[in-house]
Amino acid sequence: MDNYQLAEQRGRTKTSKRFKNLQIAFTTDKMDKVDFYATGLTFNHSGDTYVGEIKNYDDPNYPRSFKKFKDYMIDYWKLSYLITIAKAEGRTPLLIVYFDDYTIVWDISNIDIDSRRKWDWVNKDGQDYGKKEYALMTYLYESEILWKETRQDTELRMKLLS
Repeated sequence: MDNYQLAEQRGRTKTSKRFKNLQIAFTTDKMDKVDFYATGLTFNHSGDTYVGEIKNYDDPNYPRSFKKFKDYMIDYWKLSYLITIAKAEGRTPLLIVYFDDYTIVWDISNIDIDSRRKWDWVNKDGQDYGKKEYALMTYLYESEILWKETRQDTELRMKLLS
């Protein structure tokens, strides 16, 4: 496995351990445009369905803190596709991000990603820091977060739920 696949696998493992309140089916093809489909298992959300993307920033050589930036920049097409699938299938689109300092979940179903999109020079991908490309990006803000907890709380809950 390459570093990209290893980071993806670690993010999926964290998600399955942390979110025991979801029955999660991860996609299997490296080229899949979403990472998972899930169904809620709790009393309040039993039967609710989701489609999601996971971002896992846990490379010790390139730490990524949520608090480092005023907003979160992500590939526009990734979220646009996620929203399209969610609407077509009657699901809620979720973005789960594991930063160095926080675990964050955004429900992007009612976030206007179109008005925020812009072309920008960005890192080519999560494994090639410093290699830049011009890409269409959009932004999510802290005020739009559905759910947030510290990294330490996430790790503690993963141990307790295992």
